[in-house]
Amino acid sequence: MNSDDHLTTDFALVAPREKLATQQKGFLLETLVDRLEGEEEWATRLFVVPVRPPIHTEPEFPDFGAPPVAVSHNSSGAPGTSTATATAPGPVKGPTFCSLPYDVHLLIFDAIACIDDAVCLGLTNPYFWAIGRKHLQNYYLSLLGRWAGKNVVFVGHLIEPGDYPPGLFSAAEMDELNQMMEPPAIWASVRDDGNGDGSYGDSHSLHSDWDDNRQFNLSSFALPQVSSHEGFDDFLYDLSNDRGSGGAENYDAEDLQGLDLVGLDLVSYLLVSRLKKRGVGGVGARESTRAWILRNLRVSDATFYTADEPWILRNLTTKEFVRDRAVTPERFVTDAYRRKLYRLLLEKDEIQLSGPIPKPDFVRGPEIGIWGFGEVIMMRTCWTNGDVILDTGKAPMNLTRGPWAGHRFDIRTRASHDAANEHGWTDVSDQVAAESVAVWEEIFGEEWLETIQSKYSVLS
Repeated sequence: MNSDDHLTTDFALVAPREKLATQQKGFLLETLVDRLEGEEEWATRLFVVPVRPPIHTEPEFPDFGAPPVAVSHNSSGAPGTSTATATAPGPVKGPTFCSLPYDVHLLIFDAIACIDDAVCLGLTNPYFWAIGRKHLQNYYLSLLGRWAGKNVVFVGHLIEPGDYPPGLFSAAEMDELNQMMEPPAIWASVRDDGNGDGSYGDSHSLHSDWDDNRQFNLSSFALPQVSSHEGFDDFLYDLSNDRGSGGAENYDAEDLQGLDLVGLDLVSYLLVSRLKKRGVGGVGARESTRAWILRNLRVSDATFYTADEPWILRNLTTKEFVRDRAVTPERFVTDAYRRKLYRLLLEKDEIQLSGPIPKPDFVRGPEIGIWGFGEVIMMRTCWTNGDVILDTGKAPMNLTRGPWAGHRFDIRTRASHDAANEHGWTDVSDQVAAESVAVWEEIFGEEWLETIQSKYSVLS
């Protein structure tokens, strides 16, 4: 394999030990440059450790038409000593559902598999909503950072059998893998997609050059019959169905078509859509009730990110970290270019400017505009055949043999990292920034800075 084969090699992000793979796939450099071309960021969500936001108490609880329930507590207000009782016609003998202890109610919420059912129970009265809203928040939190702490590789499909990053598998595991062949059922499924070209659709084309006698290798973990696929939005959509109403047939066309939503914004949107079909906040509901639902049920990824404090990408294997503002391309945009850009905008009357020229901020919590932590993970965990040697200005980097391939990562606030008071961590931000520049130069040539600045002007 020569050094140019990386241009026609498909790559996928995989967590081999857990048999997880992403549905997003593409050529190496094209994948890394996608966000420079305006593609939605997706990899960061897999590794970010979310921050639980405070839960604000609404002054009024809407009337959802549930049976009247009276809830009372003792004077201490201790949740474990709740004496909730239901108002019902005639005498009530023995314990009722509402009179069960608080801890039992918590267990009941935890035992409800369908998130829609748990939310509906929570909406019966303020007491149950105090439990239900935290249960819903836990559900949303569980959908973020699902790959944090897992060994990952950005693998190319032309990898040779037996070629694994150091330390990813034990010697015994390597021996077992080296004896394996890709099951024929994999290729049967690939052929049966009906398009006649031997591929498994656009999102499963990593092995379009299938071979019935192909030996198992690292890229085999990207196959849908080997690993669970977690293309983030598809994964969240499927999971919300599993925990929700059970399938896409339960949504109207207007629910699913033309949505420009991603991540938790999509998940919470679909949750509200399903609840409407149960009569919660749908036709006939008061405007104040619908507004309350949006305030309390709709979220986005940013709900669980703090944008006003620094974030870092951590390599948990090597105890190295990268600062957010060290990798943003904004740091490479020259002041002269900023002055030129804003002078043009002023001439077009597109902005009103007084005082110093502002610097657009591409760092929004862990999500960094144009190029961020997700690209760094892919860049440094690449693993395929061939050599793509890049000049970083310090030490040459072989892009196809990433120094972090097979390592474990998370993305968290700098404050939470510092609070752990762990010693032995190394800041490698400047080295990673130099490698990013080398990738841009490989993609755009000597005029990489002009290209980055043009992307900057579009997003500023």
